Amino acid sequence: MSLSIPFLKNSKISLFHIGLGCAVAVCLVLTVPQFLRVGKICKQVTEKRKVLQDLEQGIETFSAMEQERDSLNNAFNDFFDRLPAQKEFPVFLELISKIARNHDVKIIAIEPQKVIEDANPFYVKIPVLIDAYCGYHALGGFINDLEFADKLMKVENIKINSDETNPGTHQVFLIIHTFCLRENVNATINK
Repeated sequence: MSLSIPFLKNSKISLFHIGLGCAVAVCLVLTVPQFLRVGKICKQVTEKRKVLQDLEQGIETFSAMEQERDSLNNAFNDFFDRLPAQKEFPVFLELISKIARNHDVKIIAIEPQKVIEDANPFYVKIPVLIDAYCGYHALGGFINDLEFADKLMKVENIKINSDETNPGTHQVFLIIHTFCLRENVNATINK
């Protein structure tokens, strides 16, 4: 016995074609949601890849920032190592005398002046007046070594008088500003 559908008698559509159409319809019904889900997953994967790339870039940036922080921390420590505490001011006098000896500068007098209380919260300036005898080249080396010493000093004023009795030697008056940490700053920095 064969099944026959009356409207299919004159048509060229067979049961095979109907079954195939139903199979395609079922397949579409089952696979379209899967394709939509795969589309969502692809979008999520793309977003996750971007997040991972951002994290990798952040890690690289973080490493560079750590190196920069270390460099700045070293510069900060070097700066404060060059600033002795105010009570250690005699270190400057010894250093100035040593540098003067190295350059054959004959110091007649070293007179520390009154502390200058700037608005700076970290340090104070203590001017030092120096009266000395030396030649121009010795003076140049002396000033250079003072300003590049391992303690912070700055030559502010220079007055040179020629010594007519001894050509090539001059009387020199210098004002050197020395920089010291304020009394209460050292404890704050070390925290």
